[in-house]
Amino acid sequence: MNKKLYVLADNALSKSQQAVQSAHAVAQYLLDHPETKWTNGTLVLLKTDDLEAYLPYAESIFREPDLENQITALTFLDKGDRVRNLRLV
Repeated sequence: MNKKLYVLADNALSKSQQAVQSAHAVAQYLLDHPETKWTNGTLVLLKTDDLEAYLPYAESIFREPDLENQITALTFLDKGDRVRNLRLV
């Protein structure tokens, strides 16, 4: 079965920053999980005003060094039921 990788970006960032931070988050996920079941299939990029609320589900977190190491994006596999209310980046 094709696994979906969800990326949540901070909605306070510009659209360009959301895209870049999402890409960093995917790269971080792959570094953190070299044996992942995600095989470059479905990638869902979402944005939220409250990343902290989704930290319990995060499998990987990206912190931006140029923004004082604040969390700018996070990732997880196949937990789409938890993010149905979020909008696409």
